[in-house]
Parts: sequence; C-alpha cells; structure tokens
Amino acid sequence: MIHDLGEVYYSQKTQDEHIELKAIRVDASGTILSERTVIRTGQKVDGQTVVRLGKYDLNRKGELLVVIHHELSVKVPTIDDRGRVTGEQFAQTQMLCLDTGSGIRGLVKEGDTALDGHRMLGSFSNVVIHDDSQVVFTADYLHFLGEQGGQPQYDPRQGLFTQQPGSHPVLVVHNDALIIQELGSSSIARFGLVDLHDHGNLVVQVHTLQAPKPTAQSLPHEAPKSQTVLLQGNLKKLQATLPLGGLQSPPHAAGVRKQGIGGSAVRFGPRAGGLNATGYVLSTGKQQQLLVRDQVLYQTGDTSPEGNTVTGSLPPVMGSAGEVYFVLSTQTGYELCAYNGQERRTLLRSGAILTPGGSPIDRIWLGSVTQQLDRVGRLAFVVTHQDNRASVVLGLPV
Repeated sequence: MIHDLGEVYYSQKTQDEHIELKAIRVDASGTILSERTVIRTGQKVDGQTVVRLGKYDLNRKGELLVVIHHELSVKVPTIDDRGRVTGEQFAQTQMLCLDTGSGIRGLVKEGDTALDGHRMLGSFSNVVIHDDSQVVFTADYLHFLGEQGGQPQYDPRQGLFTQQPGSHPVLVVHNDALIIQELGSSSIARFGLVDLHDHGNLVVQVHTLQAPKPTAQSLPHEAPKSQTVLLQGNLKKLQATLPLGGLQSPPHAAGVRKQGIGGSAVRFGPRAGGLNATGYVLSTGKQQQLLVRDQVLYQTGDTSPEGNTVTGSLPPVMGSAGEVYFVLSTQTGYELCAYNGQERRTLLRSGAILTPGGSPIDRIWLGSVTQQLDRVGRLAFVVTHQDNRASVVLGLPV
C-alpha cells in the first residue's frame, strides 16, 4: 500500500518469527529515503500484547487502520479438524486500532458499546479508512433488543459499522434484517469485502439467503438458496446494484457487446474509485469477467494486450481520474495491465527480470488491498519470483 506522503507499507516475517508492518519512505524517483516499523507482534498496544496482525487499511493521508489480536488470561481447549481436544491455549480477542501519526491506539474492542446499546464482540473481518478519516468495518456484535425484567436482551449478529475518531460506532446495517427488495425475499447472511469512497459512498459484497418460493411441489423444509451480490450506495442508504444470477450481455469496454456469464455467479473484490466508479470480478468458477462501471474489460477467452488467452483476473485498482490497473492470468502467466478509458496496455508480465541478475517474476499480486495508487500515479504492489522470494515493487508514471 502507498499513501500520498510517499510511504509504502508492507508486512513481513522476521528472523525471530515475528510479523511486522513496515513503512518505507521514497522520493519522487522511487529512491528509498528511510524505513520504520509501524507495528509488530510482541509489542503492546493499550496495555495488550499483540500476538497476531489482522487486516489493515491506509488512506491517502497516511492514517492506518489495523486489526490486532491479543491474548486473554483465560485458556480454552484446542480442537483438531476431527473435533478432538488436543490441548489448550490462551483465548484471543481482537481490537481495531488507529494510527493518525501519533502512534497506534485502540479504536474499538470487545465489550465496547455502539450507539443504540449494541455491544461489540472481538471479531473484525473487513476494515477500511477513507481520506476524510471515516472508518467502516464489519464485525460480530450483540444486537440490543431492549430490556426484559430489568435485564438487557441481546441477539448475536454481524453488522456493517461506521465510526469517526472519538465517537462510538454507528450501525449501518446488520445481517438477518435487511430485505433486499430488488432481489425478492433475499436477506443478508454475511458481509464480505467493503470499500469506501467520497461522501460516504461505498460498495460491499454480501452473501445472501433467498427463501424458495412456495409451490405445490415445494418441500416443507427446502433449504434457502445462497447467492453473492454487491450492495452499492451511501452510508445512509444501501441498495442492491446487481440482480441474482449472471449478467446478461454486459457492454464490453471497447464498445462491443459480448455474451455475459449466465447461471449462479459470485461477485468478489469490489473496489470504489474516482468518479464514483465501481470495479469487481464476476466468477462462475469456470469463467470470469472483470467489470468496471458495468463494462467488461476482460473475460475468460479474451486476448490480453500481449496476445495471450485470458483465463481470469484479480480485483482492480481504481485511480482518481478513472484509470484502472489490474492483473490478468493467462495461459502463459500473469500480466499487470492498465486501462485509461481508451487504451489497454501490459506494464509487466511473468518472466520479466526487475534487476540485473535477478530471478524472473513468477506471479504479480495486485488488488488485494485498497490504497495501492497515490496522487501522482505511483503504483505499489508485490511480485513473487521463480526462486520463491518476494519483492515490493513501486511502479512510476512515465
């Protein structure tokens, strides 16, 4: 990840088996000026020892949002995949932490109370922080139902929350409650990846359950159908943007209409970009489409800019001016590509050598985090080499 102050963030394992999040400061040419450790396992945050680092996100100002795991004083049994007790270990919980430049501090933890009396549980699955310091995350929590006999009543759920520093979390929407009208009787089962853009606009992947329509032939206990869809809108109002099933002949980016993927489909890796554009990958398992602004940039069977047959794609990285960066998998390897609305070009591919005498690139990783492009067009990503080593790469605009 990279922010506009010229720091590139990455995680690594140290020789003493700790995991640390590092930040390298670079100048306009990509020359390394300094390096620092942002956070690592073994250190203390708000008096708690960090035993594992979870998901993290970065905004353009360099503010960091990170999930840390720490141990409780209570031991719980360890169970193998056959359900057998193999020992015991200290129980772990999670804390969502924020670093605005003065050090990492806890933002939300298990037991904290959101507005309306909801109680947070120690599980944060997806986190994002925008340039205006707005925080959005998904978490398990206890939904406050009211009081009975003088005692508060709760129901365990998962929710999508928003929060500003110094305030309580605010529930935007929770599972089991939202009925997606555009999809009939579907309701949210779990939340997936979230991305936030300007003015509270966001896109979120959700897994839904659709109750079967009752018919004379219906089984009395027929299982609900599971689907994956995207919700897009504002923190004040979310709505389904895509129908269940496959897309029907979406427009191709070059203006040519191609047959869409039919049947049950999964939409993953949603990203929000400039001009309120949304990009994501649509997959049926055998076929994939990479879509931006509901236009298909590539799909299985297309030809890449290098002339290779496309077999799939990773989620896109969206620029503020509408530019898109993405990785295509092909029959010969991987290609890092760029699209400016008119032209598509391969910037890097498997087999390329970055430094004299270095090992050729095996795989290119892009799109797994949000902030990989800064305001001057520098692109930060990771590659793995044929000798099994990995490199953090900074692409400079030309």
